Amino acid sequence: MHRLFGPVIAPLIEALEPRRAIETGAGTGRLTERVLDAPGAERAVLHAIDPVPRLDPGLLARAGGRLEVHAERAIGAIGRIEPVDLALLDGDPNWYSVHSELTLLLRAAEREGLAAPLAVVHNVHWPFGRRDGYYDPAAIPPAHLREHTQLGLLPGQRDPSEEGLGLTPWCARRDFEPRSGVLSAVEDAIAASELEWTVLEVPGFHGVAVMAEARRLAERPALVAVLEKLRSAAFLGEQARRAESARLAAEAGLAEPVAAPEPASLAEPPSPVEPPSPTEPEPGLVAELESERTALLADLAEQRARRGALEWRLERLDADLRAQGRRLEAQAAEREAAVEARVRLEEASAALGSERQAAKALREQVAALEKEAELRARELREASERERLAQGRLAHREEALQASQSERERLAAEADRLGAGLLAARAQLEEIAELLDGAGRSRWARFRRWLGRVTRAATFRGPAPPSALEAARARAERALPAPAARPEPGDPRGARGEPEPQRESTG
Repeated sequence: MHRLFGPVIAPLIEALEPRRAIETGAGTGRLTERVLDAPGAERAVLHAIDPVPRLDPGLLARAGGRLEVHAERAIGAIGRIEPVDLALLDGDPNWYSVHSELTLLLRAAEREGLAAPLAVVHNVHWPFGRRDGYYDPAAIPPAHLREHTQLGLLPGQRDPSEEGLGLTPWCARRDFEPRSGVLSAVEDAIAASELEWTVLEVPGFHGVAVMAEARRLAERPALVAVLEKLRSAAFLGEQARRAESARLAAEAGLAEPVAAPEPASLAEPPSPVEPPSPTEPEPGLVAELESERTALLADLAEQRARRGALEWRLERLDADLRAQGRRLEAQAAEREAAVEARVRLEEASAALGSERQAAKALREQVAALEKEAELRARELREASERERLAQGRLAHREEALQASQSERERLAAEADRLGAGLLAARAQLEEIAELLDGAGRSRWARFRRWLGRVTRAATFRGPAPPSALEAARARAERALPAPAARPEPGDPRGARGEPEPQRESTG
């Protein structure tokens, strides 16, 4: 990934200005040193992680406290490191390792309530984008370990072969399997996250993926401009030229030297006019040149393999561009359809506006009707209450009427009874009146009776036996009712209301 430092990683570091960063697969530290010296990373602490680090001790001395080396696998080291701002992942190119590293980084940031780190993941394109590569298969859990081999890989050829390029000691026998490859790990980590991501793939040199979370972009607006530049056609053109320059340099450096033709006059004695023959090279220089030639040939083989990989990748890019063109055509058609839909939508919006006005008027009318209905309901409730009260009063009046009727019937019966009694009393009174009329018709008769009694009392004679008329008169007087009014003071009548008889004068 150190070849992508200048065009990709350095601008990201300058825009991000990280305080803590990690690098997996540090190796000899070619990328580590450049990261520490990059603008924007002057105050950053870099954690270099590699199971077998081979960093220059002088680099450790120069970095001082800004560099911490972890001689272990990244999965174990990340769990002990505080949340970081930048993650450069260039370790084991397989799904399990990359997915686990991304998951640990996201969880560490989530625990602290921080934005997810800006992640730059290497090997997202051929050959490990959709195929696992292993440095140590024993470190991978059996559930995530694919069937693997030590054969190499060739661009455009799915099966490993002996002529292939061995970028890792082991590689999976098959590609495009579920949960296989670095790019698949990036996609699965994003799918499992609830955060909003911006992902950018940069082709060339096995490809890198730049993962930026929305909060991180909001905190560092300069990152947005860098990502837009990395996405531009101008940058992709420069990247293609860089890849082509690397391919041509590899071909030029690894091309087998062409032997110079032997002059035909070597067997003949030299002509006096010919220049003197050159001196033979020293044996040490020949051995050095031969060693350099052997190294160049090995480098040529590697560059040829990389050229094949780049050609395969360019073919894939062409296919992707054609597919992108088809998608753009489809998007153009969709855009036209969207314009038509927008026109229809505007027309529908105008109609909807009219409908809204009508609906508003209808709602106002409904509101007025609801108020009127509420008023009518209130009046109905009041009328119902009045009716209920009237019914109660009517029932009460009916009960009172029935009671009065019963009382009237009782009083009528009592009146009838009293009338009968009155008739009987009247008859008795008439009988008594007749008796009284017959017995005491004159006042003188009474006076004579009184005088007789006085005379008898004065002569000390006993009472004369009452006559039949006097006996009848006494019975009638006893049957008469008592007088209603008391006698006035000085009234000459007695207590029974009879007039006191006048005494005759004796002288």
